[in-house]
Amino acid sequence: MEDTWTNRDLPVLKAVVGIYEATGKTMIRPGEIAAKAGFDQETTERALRALYREPYLEPRTHSYSGGFIAVGPPTGDALRVAG
Repeated sequence: MEDTWTNRDLPVLKAVVGIYEATGKTMIRPGEIAAKAGFDQETTERALRALYREPYLEPRTHSYSGGFIAVGPPTGDALRVAG
């Protein structure tokens, strides 16, 4: 079984934290996260859904179809986990 935390979720979390720390943005677009993490949109969205279950991210904006429009800032736990 694939280790989704190490191979997918943690890199996406680190991308969110990196963007947040570099820009101070409180609403980060999934495409920006995908580009920084080096993943496609679908993989990034799966990781974001997993990260919201912890929760490592503040509230988000999503479309009626369930996709992410923007991701909220990382929580304190996320900042500690991402290093």
